[in-house]
Amino acid sequence: MNYLDVYLYFSVMLMAVGIYGLLSKRNWAKILISLEIIVLSAMVLLGILLFSSSYLGIVVGQTFIVLLVFLDSSITGILLACIMLIYRKFKVKSPDEMSKLKG
Repeated sequence: MNYLDVYLYFSVMLMAVGIYGLLSKRNWAKILISLEIIVLSAMVLLGILLFSSSYLGIVVGQTFIVLLVFLDSSITGILLACIMLIYRKFKVKSPDEMSKLKG
């Protein structure tokens, strides 16, 4: 088995776990963790594709992955801040209770 296949299967397994967690959990923190797992699986897949590409080279792949890590961490911070503001203002603990906030 090629090492690229191992990373591909790992990425698919992470994506499946993230989607399952996203669809089954009803807590803001668990949904955020599931989103992070999905993004991690996409970064692993993109990283291995860029690493194995002889056209682009390793430096471009590493630079792109570092950019994605910074972008992902900033998006996570913004989402966490939004979740905290929703909880402080409306005392909503789960996404199911958000439907009660309609006018």
